[in-house]
Amino acid sequence: MPLLEELSADSDEAAPLFDCAPGFPDALAPCFVGYVGDECCHSVVKEQELNTAQGPLQSGTPSRFLPHMRRIRETIANGTIGEVRSITADHRQKLPDDPMHRLNALELGGGALLDLGIYPISFAWDIFGKPQSIKATAAFRATGADVQVATLFHYESGAIATTLSSSDSVGPNRASVVGTKGRIEIDRVWYSPTTFRVYDNEDNVLETFDGSVAARGMQFQAEEAERLITSGLIAGEIMPPSQSVDIMATLDEVRSQIGLRYLGER
Repeated sequence: MPLLEELSADSDEAAPLFDCAPGFPDALAPCFVGYVGDECCHSVVKEQELNTAQGPLQSGTPSRFLPHMRRIRETIANGTIGEVRSITADHRQKLPDDPMHRLNALELGGGALLDLGIYPISFAWDIFGKPQSIKATAAFRATGADVQVATLFHYESGAIATTLSSSDSVGPNRASVVGTKGRIEIDRVWYSPTTFRVYDNEDNVLETFDGSVAARGMQFQAEEAERLITSGLIAGEIMPPSQSVDIMATLDEVRSQIGLRYLGER
């Protein structure tokens, strides 16, 4: 495996590293393509364990750090909705149909899964962790890029998570977490600063939380990065690098099931 300093800026292997490694521009993309990028990023994490002066490594999934997401994790942890049994989340947008657009071009890593589906899939990982089994189906554009992707994750506890993502149609972009004692309904757009309500099984509202802010909410992940830097830490607990690698393995399994391969992949 090539070390960071051995990878040139023109290397296909280098591109994902420059998104995740300290000292390189952050493209703010939530993930990068394939096993090579996966392993390279993991190598950077291992190197950082020996040299904390390099600073922290974070995945570009800002939804994890939003105030309403923090409160949702607290609500689940304190048992308000009981044992969580299911999650549903969608991320559907009407994006350009131009075949040259980055989302529709395989040579640019285009497709609904890696650009949009990563958000609900990461949410399922946040609440449930690693799925025991994965099922996926998809529809494709003429360019070969995926335009709709649905996933079904099953967990050892018997819990289930479903996600739906698309780039050719607008969905409600809401999410819900259902437990044995109640549920959490997250309003549109659930992966941006928004509101949610907690209900009991009799449909009584137990809590209303408003995490709305004027901007997109990127500042909350930036604040976490600042905290890690000032504390001399190389990774946080909200989304540790090891989980980013595990999520990418999940994405690779979904890609394998739907038959999505990018140019240059073996």
